[in-house]
Amino acid sequence: MQYGELISRSLSLVWRFKYLWLLAILGGADIGTGGFSGNFNNPGTLFGGSSSNNGGRGAPAVGDIGPQVSQFLNDWGWLIVLAAVALVVLAVAWFVLSSITIGALVRASAEHDAERPFGLGMAWRTGLGTFWSIVGLRLLGLLWGLIVLAVFGTLFALGLVTYLNGTTGGLAAVIAIGGVVGLVVIVASIVLGLAFTLATRAVVLEQRGPLSALGRGFGLVRARLGRVLLVWLLQIGLALAAGIAVAIVLVPVLLVAAGIVGVAAFTGGPGAAFAVGVPVGLVGLAVVIVIGGLAGAYLSTYWTLAFRRMELDAPKPVAWPPAAYPPQQPAG
Repeated sequence: MQYGELISRSLSLVWRFKYLWLLAILGGADIGTGGFSGNFNNPGTLFGGSSSNNGGRGAPAVGDIGPQVSQFLNDWGWLIVLAAVALVVLAVAWFVLSSITIGALVRASAEHDAERPFGLGMAWRTGLGTFWSIVGLRLLGLLWGLIVLAVFGTLFALGLVTYLNGTTGGLAAVIAIGGVVGLVVIVASIVLGLAFTLATRAVVLEQRGPLSALGRGFGLVRARLGRVLLVWLLQIGLALAAGIAVAIVLVPVLLVAAGIVGVAAFTGGPGAAFAVGVPVGLVGLAVVIVIGGLAGAYLSTYWTLAFRRMELDAPKPVAWPPAAYPPQQPAG
């Protein structure tokens, strides 16, 4: 594998075919994607902690918070439920859309690497064709996330119990076990992440199912460990370099934009600052989205090209002595 050619070829394809940026913006960049998470607080912890009466104008007693919360929920509960439903719908819609565009971006970059004619419509149809396999693969990744969450939740619960019971030795043991488990989880997550990255390309380019593709990904990690790790380390270096370059460009622009908004606020008041800040903010958001699409399309293409070259054997070493200089025959 020619790693320099891999880096330059990926950049060339992404720059030539800019619809790859759009696919990445719509969720097609599978490198470094996250999952779903949420924090849920128990409203019951706000109630009934005290029966005292502060009498008069002081702060309300803890027990008085319950009726206030109930009144708030009666007045605005419908809006909270509506916002929650909207967030769930948006999350599901984004999951569906990205499950299509991931396959579309992988196939498009592979076809352009092979110099075959391809376009946005064909890429979209490819994404639709691999939709269910990509969904299955992503659900397997979500399962791993839930397992990790369960393991650390169990360790946290054990640590909390030992702490409340005043068992110092037990708490130290739980902390030590948690450190070891954390290191194991980090290493396992890196390996799994690499396997899932390769498995995504096996789904699209080799038309495999989720389990078969994941097996293919693990097989490549095991058989081509050196190549996979080097591609991954180069990806980290490229991402850091790109982040530094983007920061060098964007930070002065953001400072200038903030200065323009500040001058508008100083000369024209809040209304002028709002009138100037909204379009400036929208332009800045558009720039950030485009840059993110470019970076995501590049990293996805980079791994797709690496997958296509992963099985190519390295050139055999030249025999010594070279054929041009055959060994001399002994005299006589």
